[in-house]
Amino acid sequence: MMNYIAQRPVDNFRISYSVYLGHFSFADNRIIVPRCLQTCLRLWLTVSRKGLTLALKAIALVCLAVNFSLLSRLSGKLHKNGDIMTQLRKNILLDTDIGTDIDDTWALGLLLNCPELRPGFVLTATGDTLYRARLACRILDEIGHSEVPVGVGIPTDFSHAACKQEAWLGNYQLGDYPGEVHQDGIQAAGEWLQRTEAATVISIGPLTNVAALCARHPDLIARCHLISMLGSIAKGHRDAEGVISEYNVRGDIPGAQAVFKAPWKSVTITPLDSCGNIVLAGERYQRFLASNRPIPRCIRENYSVWRKQDAASPPLQSSVLFDTVAIYLAFAEELLVMRELNIEIDDAGFMRETAAGRPVRTALDWKDKEAYLDLLLERLLA
Repeated sequence: MMNYIAQRPVDNFRISYSVYLGHFSFADNRIIVPRCLQTCLRLWLTVSRKGLTLALKAIALVCLAVNFSLLSRLSGKLHKNGDIMTQLRKNILLDTDIGTDIDDTWALGLLLNCPELRPGFVLTATGDTLYRARLACRILDEIGHSEVPVGVGIPTDFSHAACKQEAWLGNYQLGDYPGEVHQDGIQAAGEWLQRTEAATVISIGPLTNVAALCARHPDLIARCHLISMLGSIAKGHRDAEGVISEYNVRGDIPGAQAVFKAPWKSVTITPLDSCGNIVLAGERYQRFLASNRPIPRCIRENYSVWRKQDAASPPLQSSVLFDTVAIYLAFAEELLVMRELNIEIDDAGFMRETAAGRPVRTALDWKDKEAYLDLLLERLLA
């Protein structure tokens, strides 16, 4: 029998109902309506049959009326929940140094496959920001999301930021992007924040652009939330004990200090303590390799190019996917151990807990890391 499946996410709840041969349920973020239309047709054919007693026809008519009522309610529920989800999706400005470490590419793919989030603007950060904008544009174009505007951020010293995905870009230029491209990304990002009532800024690179937004638009920043892959509290890479001056802080220490002093509604970070050892391997990685959907395919193509520029990258698993945890924090926290810490950033780029520090929601560890890896894979394959 044919089932009607609406791929529209709704809140997690379950309603079940059955009448005659039909039932419907809301579960697992999908709406499934088996046999209702077929049931109505069968009931109508039953009513139309000759030789049935009036009592049996009356029963069939009642069942038919109930099924039509069910379909009407379901239609309203679909429309209502679609409107609710549209309203509840978080508006995201992604600030990214995509094109050096490959985890930004994975993070962008994850963002695009999260129904709780609405990517509203992508801003490229540090180094050769024009190259990064070209890369973001081509990825968005390839996977069918050219509705997302892209802004070229503030360029900085290119010497330490290799363009490791240049070969995948080929001759693709900003003018090839069907969507909006803004050469002054800071100006355009500020305008986007101005017309966006509630916004979350996700920063997954050094904070040069975000510091500029804070300086130009403190009034707009005051109504925004910041989520960042940033810093180190007690651990470094791959769960190594000891605090380090982490790359995204070290890349612009004055910028990071300024961002921490800005009047955000809230600041949440995933330091290396929680994101420094996130790897898809084994069966999970094989499932990722086997998928031919647009996002996994695009990531694989870029990973293949990137690996040629990074001899230390493993061939049979992903690299460390630091930035994906920042995307996760934009819609959930329950798999993480969260604490509010008062944090300052010193002049060497270390995070210090001090009484005068800024309150920061900090993901210090995992409650269930395996569940996160499962969720990450399922979102990427969706």
